Amino acid sequence: MTLRIAFLVFDGVRALDVSGPCEVFHPAEQFGRPYDRCWSPPGAVP
Repeated sequence: MTLRIAFLVFDGVRALDVSGPCEVFHPAEQFGRPYDRCWSPPGAVP
């Protein structure tokens, strides 16, 4: 079962603010179930 992880992206966000936390899930996938990572503005409907 794939878990979806949504990163909230606000105005003024920098690439490093999102890419660092997002990359943490890559090694985690090697030892467990896969993660579906996505970026979303606050208030967005999936």
